[in-house]
Amino acid sequence: RLLNMKNAATREALRGWQIGAIYSLASGEPVPISANDLTDNPSVSTMYANKVCDARKGFKQSIHGLWFNPACFTQPAVGAYGRGGRNAVRSPREDVLDLSLDKTFHINKEHGLQFRAEAFNALNHTQWFLWGQSVAQIQGTNLNGFGSLNFTNQGSGSTPRVLQVGLRYAF
Repeated sequence: RLLNMKNAATREALRGWQIGAIYSLASGEPVPISANDLTDNPSVSTMYANKVCDARKGFKQSIHGLWFNPACFTQPAVGAYGRGGRNAVRSPREDVLDLSLDKTFHINKEHGLQFRAEAFNALNHTQWFLWGQSVAQIQGTNLNGFGSLNFTNQGSGSTPRVLQVGLRYAF
């Protein structure tokens, strides 16, 4: 026995702990790159940009937070449809580790006190998303966020680290 203790209080305090973990790893979400609709066709709901090169190939994330090369996307000519297609790039992957630790202290047959500690996004990995993915935002050399990464707390698993502790009395 690993915890062969003679003191009942010490034995009760150290035995019976439960540990739980959930690790979520997901590839990045597909992101369409849109453009202004210059076709004068009201039936077109989304106009995609022209894709002129591989936006991730040979591109390293810069200090400005760019995730892909925005120069690989251009506005289609007047009356033409973009050749970029749906979901031309993928956003960064997401990885989240949630942990829990709990123990029920039995007072008698009908009463108990449960201690619980939980950490959501325990590793505190920032979850990023791509925003402003329209070539219409390119104005000269001002990218206005096109291809940039931003922090988000939208959606499940995208929050900063959250720690919580609780007690529950059961009778």
